Amino acid sequence: MAAAMHMFHRRSMQSQSPYYSPRIAFLDCWFVNSWVNDYKKYDETNELPEYFSMAFNGEYPAEFVTGKKWLKDVDSLFLCHHKEVIHVYDSIRTWVPDKKMQEECMPFTKMLPALLNKMVDPKLRTKPDKQFTYCLSDQIIPAMRLKMAAEIYDEVAMED
Repeated sequence: MAAAMHMFHRRSMQSQSPYYSPRIAFLDCWFVNSWVNDYKKYDETNELPEYFSMAFNGEYPAEFVTGKKWLKDVDSLFLCHHKEVIHVYDSIRTWVPDKKMQEECMPFTKMLPALLNKMVDPKLRTKPDKQFTYCLSDQIIPAMRLKMAAEIYDEVAMED
């Protein structure tokens, strides 16, 4: 998935982007893993590391810099592991029980609203304890898996 996210990001930055809208951003897998690792500290302190603000402003991490600010320039955020429902595309759904999936989504359902509240105009902020929900969207996984494999193969072949 890291290779796919990197490919999607590179495509979104092309002058002739293949996506339906320029108002999208892809998050680096390392950043997403950091988000999960920082969750325990956030849950205790309610403090977000500065690099979250940098990511919000399209300035972090270096390989994924876009200059696009979430909400102002970005409506859809794609990550592997916004608006108020996080759609989970789990490629092997039967291996992860719902309770475990809820735990895995917790860093995003709690910290994404906190980051949005930190970064937006105070008049637009929601309740500080607001959480997002998640839903599973697995019916398209088999087709997505094949399509992504073919696209990654084509992308790598084009670089040679």
